[in-house]
This record gives sequence, structure tokens and C-alpha cells, in this order.
Amino acid sequence: MNTAYSIPIPSEEISQLAYRLADSLLERREFADAAKLYVDYGFDESAVEKAVKALAKGYQFSEAIRVVNDKLGAGQVVPIVHPTIIDCFAQTTELLSELKGQLGAQVPRLRILREKKAEDPGTFTSMTLLIIENYFEGNSNEIDAPDDISVVASEASTSATLFTRYTPQSVGSRGSRSSSKNRRREERKRARGKKGTIYEEEYLVNSIGRLIQRVQDIREEARRLIIALMMIDKRAEAAEIQKNLIWLVDEIRTCMPEVFAEPLASTRVSREGVEEVHVIREVPVVERFTGTDFLF
Repeated sequence: MNTAYSIPIPSEEISQLAYRLADSLLERREFADAAKLYVDYGFDESAVEKAVKALAKGYQFSEAIRVVNDKLGAGQVVPIVHPTIIDCFAQTTELLSELKGQLGAQVPRLRILREKKAEDPGTFTSMTLLIIENYFEGNSNEIDAPDDISVVASEASTSATLFTRYTPQSVGSRGSRSSSKNRRREERKRARGKKGTIYEEEYLVNSIGRLIQRVQDIREEARRLIIALMMIDKRAEAAEIQKNLIWLVDEIRTCMPEVFAEPLASTRVSREGVEEVHVIREVPVVERFTGTDFLF
């Protein structure tokens, strides 16, 4: 913005530039900086409303109240700030419900897959070899294992001798015929973790890991939302958020040792043959969520 002043640029154009920059900051989730630009370069009440909405996206409700008090007066806090708090309550409630449902579906499914793999490890080996053979032969058909024998490449510990015919010394023309299209198709299947394929377990472990990180990211936001809800006399709603997040964090803490109990042994397929990469996943550190004592 300082560069715009030094050119110089008319004040109206500077304001338009500030708004465009604020919109860009919103996309980068830099909500406080975006709000400051709206307030500093806006000319009417709509600028304050934009700033409040930006701050609400970052769950910075105390700052939103301060801005409204400073620019418009205390009488405008209720009509401008309170609706954003209620909107955030609805969004957070929906998010926690989705995360709860995901955890409740994926952890039992992961348990089933591992039990089946332990009962019949040979099935995993045969399905992996089938995937590799079709890969090198350029077969464009999707090769999926039946659901009742679904296992994951990343969790298997398969003897190297089983892959002898696919090693660099014996691949020969097979390796030369494998196309980038086949490689991309296999990577897409791995990323999707489709139910009933050998990639499902790896997908589930990674998905649960992302869920845990998402919960870690929203902890402070949820705490600020709980306080804001209490400030506007929405104690029941605050208690609901706190209760649901405490439950979700406790469930995560309970299932983590099981989810990350086994090291990943991911079988990668390339032109040169088969490479088994062992990766030890650290168990994430997740502290209990305590919320606020005022709700107990």
C-alpha cells in the first residue's frame, strides 16, 4: 500500500486496491490483516461489516467487537457481530459431527482390514502380485480385490523372494512397456484408497492422521467460539461445542495407539521393479481438550 501512495494513486483507487488485497488475504486465511485493510480503507458501514466477517472466519470475535465499538458504537455490536458468532456455531457443530462420523466409520474399518490381513496374509501377497503383473503388462482394467479380502500395500511385510520375477534383472521388456499412464492410474488408485482395493488400509491411516491434524487446528478456534457464545448469553450452545470437542479428542486419544500401531511398509511400483519402503509413523501427541471451567 505504501507503494501506491508513492506513485501517487488517487484515494479512490487506493481504496479499491486495498479491497482487492484484502480479498486475496482472505483466500490465504490471513483474516486479521484482511480486516485491518477493510477498516483502514473503507468509507462506510459496509467496510466494518466486511471486517467483522473476516475476523469471524478466524474466530477472532473479541477483535470484531472492538472494531464495531470503535467505528460504529456499542449499539451495533448485537446486529453485526452476534449473527457471525451464531454462524460459526452452526459451522463448527456441523464440522464436529462430520469428524465424529468419519472417525466412527474409519477406525472400525481399519480394524477389520488388519484382522483379515492377519488371518490370511497370503491373499494380500497374491493381490499385490496381480496388481504388479497387470501394471507391467499395460492392462488398463481396474484390478480390485474382493471386499472380504481387502488389505493395504503399505502395511504388508512381504518376502522379497515373492517378487523375483518383477525385479530389475528379470523385468526386461515388461518394464519397457509400462507407460506413464499406467503409473498415474496406480497412483490415483492409491490416493483414492477405494474400498476393496489393496490401497484401502494405507488410505485409512493417512485419512485418520489428517483428521487428527484438523482437530488439532480447530482447538483454539473452538475455545474462542465457546467464550464468544457465553458472552452473548448462548450458554447451552457453548456447552454443546465443548462437550462434543472433548468427546472427539478423547476418542482420538483412545484410538491412536491402535491406528498407528503398525509401521507402514508401502510397496511402490516403478519401471525398475518393486520397491518396499518401510516408514515408521510416530503416534501424534494430542492433549486433552479442557475448554472452560465456567461450563462445569
